Amino acid sequence: MTQQPLRWAALIVIAALAGCERVAVGDALDYRPMQFATSELVRSATPAWSALITDLNSDGIEEIVLTGHRGTLRPGFCTLDGSAPCQWQPFLDQGKDRHDCTDGDVDADGDIDLYCTSGADRGAGLGPNEVWRQIEPLIFESVPDALGASEASSRGRLATFIDFNRDAWPDLVTTAWGTRSDGKDNRSKLWVNVAGVFHLFELRLPDAFGARCLTTDDVDRDGFIDLLGCPSSPGLTLLRNHRASMLEVIAVGDPSDWYWDAQLLASGQNELRKIISTGGNRGEMFVEIAQLTRTLEIKERRRISCWQAAVDDNRDVYCGRLLLHDADGDGHTDILVSRRKGFRHENVLGDAPDLVIFGPSFQTFTDLPTTAFGASQVLFAAESGIVQVNAGEAWPGSVDLLQIVLPPKNKH
Repeated sequence: MTQQPLRWAALIVIAALAGCERVAVGDALDYRPMQFATSELVRSATPAWSALITDLNSDGIEEIVLTGHRGTLRPGFCTLDGSAPCQWQPFLDQGKDRHDCTDGDVDADGDIDLYCTSGADRGAGLGPNEVWRQIEPLIFESVPDALGASEASSRGRLATFIDFNRDAWPDLVTTAWGTRSDGKDNRSKLWVNVAGVFHLFELRLPDAFGARCLTTDDVDRDGFIDLLGCPSSPGLTLLRNHRASMLEVIAVGDPSDWYWDAQLLASGQNELRKIISTGGNRGEMFVEIAQLTRTLEIKERRRISCWQAAVDDNRDVYCGRLLLHDADGDGHTDILVSRRKGFRHENVLGDAPDLVIFGPSFQTFTDLPTTAFGASQVLFAAESGIVQVNAGEAWPGSVDLLQIVLPPKNKH
């Protein structure tokens, strides 16, 4: 083992001991009933492991994209132009086991391109990742070898473009799940974009970094983008970017808990970042609010139970993806949590209303409308409101309904 990985391991232990004391999970938030207007966007049998919102053709109007998964149907998108239902348009190809797509201009030609990850038959096969270059408005072609980052043996999960080294080319982070029994290459990686071709960054990322969740921000405000990720094992990890020369590994989660999503929140330019996350274990799911210090240690943690007695009949509730967004238009960021029932019985999923926990105090909440089409998978903020992706009974193998939830006009 080289000296560098040993030093990284020491950093992980130190950070975990400094900020990961056990914290009680609080139950009771004050419930605030609210009225919402809803409209159906589209129903689709297209399988989707994930989704994204972006302005695909740079016309000033966003599209919501279902990225595909297993099955016989292609991924697709619909334009959020205010019409409901919106027009569904298939694109790309069927794919083999597509998990996630991220958007960026890989060749610096001014058009949005896509990088998509693929699984590998649970580690028993091959599933190359893909680059789809936009050659005409909303027309994409596959690029051979994914510009150097095809990762054929990787059990690909999440990916994101970042400006790692502050040049004109978008760099790339790819993540991988678990292990392979055959020992083939399967780990999370950072790729530097050199004139439109991806080159593997020389420093190794933690193997399963970001396999459950992945987000980016300039956490220490030094002008370089840092990475926050949930691995496929317990814990939560921050990778501090030291001027594109090295990555410092800092454990910011409780090493005994699984984390499912994490986002970074800062209310003002000079305020310290908060890490908002969902996680837990077989005993209890929670939403965690952790305050970072300027030295990137955890100053304090507060945990809110995923179960809320005002809207839930039992504690068997799973908190998943997060959206940080001013849902009620009062100038403060709120925490929106997608939820589903069946945490203790993962093959029996059902509806649990998504929550809006109102900032800045995060002491009151309301529930979003539920549908008859299965568990909520993820929430997005669009110009027209909040888009709720409901995953259907066969989650994550199908998405049956997209629903838009308009923000209420009243303030609190």
